[in-house]
Amino acid sequence: MIDAAYFYMHSHAHPASSMGVSDYGLSQPGRMYGGGIMEDFDFLMVLPVALGDAAAGLAFARFRTRTLDVALELAAASGYVGNHGRRPALFPGTASMVDGRPSESAFESWAKDYVGFGAAIAVYEAASVAADPVFTREEAWPLLRAVAEFVVARGERTARGFEFGLSMNRDESKPRVVDASFPTLAAMRVLEVALECHAALPAALQDPQAAKVWAATLAVICLPMDGEVILPFEGAVNRNASPRTWSLGNVQQLLSHGVPKSVSAASLQATLQVEETLRHKWSAAHTANKSYPATICDGEYMSCPPMANAAALLGDRETTGVLLRRLATNQTLPPFDLASEYPCGNCTAGSGIYMTNVGSFLSTLYSLVGVRATMSGSGDVWLARNATLPAGWTSISFGRIELGEGKTYKLDATHGHRARLTSLELP
Repeated sequence: MIDAAYFYMHSHAHPASSMGVSDYGLSQPGRMYGGGIMEDFDFLMVLPVALGDAAAGLAFARFRTRTLDVALELAAASGYVGNHGRRPALFPGTASMVDGRPSESAFESWAKDYVGFGAAIAVYEAASVAADPVFTREEAWPLLRAVAEFVVARGERTARGFEFGLSMNRDESKPRVVDASFPTLAAMRVLEVALECHAALPAALQDPQAAKVWAATLAVICLPMDGEVILPFEGAVNRNASPRTWSLGNVQQLLSHGVPKSVSAASLQATLQVEETLRHKWSAAHTANKSYPATICDGEYMSCPPMANAAALLGDRETTGVLLRRLATNQTLPPFDLASEYPCGNCTAGSGIYMTNVGSFLSTLYSLVGVRATMSGSGDVWLARNATLPAGWTSISFGRIELGEGKTYKLDATHGHRARLTSLELP
């Protein structure tokens, strides 16, 4: 399945194409979801492509940078104003592959305004891999700056800090909550990477006033918390929770990109443990009497790999393996290992290939071996943690991976140890 996923993802990518990839890629470009580009592209596809082919990663990122003007117009039309006249960017929930204009959406405009957060993170990651100073300066920086300005314009200062109010998580079953954790965490990460990019710019291009506002905002953003546990939204019940009072899988969706630095290791562990306990409980209830939906409980759909990543961080290699095998067996169609959106009992090969699941799987795989994008150099600085592999896996190797500064490596990972990088650069 790993080889198939890598093949299908890179079959959709080329350094000359900045059209992006819709959820069903080239197999159902118009029929499914209107063929538009959604947040799945940014959060799940750009990074694994960039790590395998930096030039193709930049082409993916250019779908967002070339349509930045549309996002600037949409923000202005929606009433968002940046700090001291700066222009914020609001990317649409579903964008046309041709010009980036809104093409279709089942939600109100504010509900998926975190799409721009994914765009910023993806552009940052592609820029970090390629380390092309011209791209960073002329394309990545304007987008990062505009999305950071949107973060500031989107929220408001309250007695508790800086909050986003009415919002929606990646879990779309609850489209109207307050201070949803996923967009809040993603916004924090946007401000972090915008500040990192800002610091790397030549002095003549820096904007110290904007950077000061971003840093001050980042310091007071309010996450919904219960002790050490990050709540999925304000008012969520952290005891005897049910799908009616809780929303699973929001923090997990960011693990491949890195949670904000202000989130402590203890808080991350506590949150993942609570959610994994709930997932097991709800899964048992679903198996017994179908009382809870299986989507998140059983780790189906695109949530399966991020849930596996969370289990790995908790040291539960068995569950990591179970969830990844579930994706491979329940949502992969023979004979060519086509990833499906739904469990295979509900679809056929004629449904096409669901690129969202391909990207989710590859993003998680790179995260399991410790890879984390950064603009701060190349090589070992990209290894944020020891490899945490599923039960039964002792090691895994990537024959070619690009990790910043235009440098290419072979990566060998053994469970419980930092991955070993071997330079493939010519002497």
